[in-house]
Amino acid sequence: MQIEDIVESPFIPLSVILRAHAARRGDAIALADETTRLSWAELDTMLDRVAAALEKVDMSHRMKHYPSQLSGGQQQRVAVARALAGDPVTLLADEPTGNLDSKNGEAVMELLTSLHAEGSTIVMVTHNPEFFDYTQRVVHVIDGKIVSEDRHPM
Repeated sequence: MQIEDIVESPFIPLSVILRAHAARRGDAIALADETTRLSWAELDTMLDRVAAALEKVDMSHRMKHYPSQLSGGQQQRVAVARALAGDPVTLLADEPTGNLDSKNGEAVMELLTSLHAEGSTIVMVTHNPEFFDYTQRVVHVIDGKIVSEDRHPM
């Protein structure tokens, strides 16, 4: 990935874009508070992580598109990629399939399943019982109280 790619991407935080511009000019690269500096190696690492996260969700071909140019399923996958770019140990997914058709819902669930297989802990909230089969454990909550818990072998 090139700096031009990151500068034109709507999915990259403004602070990263500003750092990329500064790096391109050879200026000192710093956050507004001037306490954290980003080296060329760190910028390369960040770019690689963004590219890898988008590739994982099959969205690297849409990197230069704005959210309004993406379908609901694509926006949901980009949201997952944004979380993945930080390499989290635990991923909190609140209704990750809520606004999706069944095909895109299945794709998101398969992605979460593969992330879990790679070692991430996934905590998911859903109202869709069809997705319970993807989980090892289901906790039913009503009015803020746990009413039952089921374990599923995977």
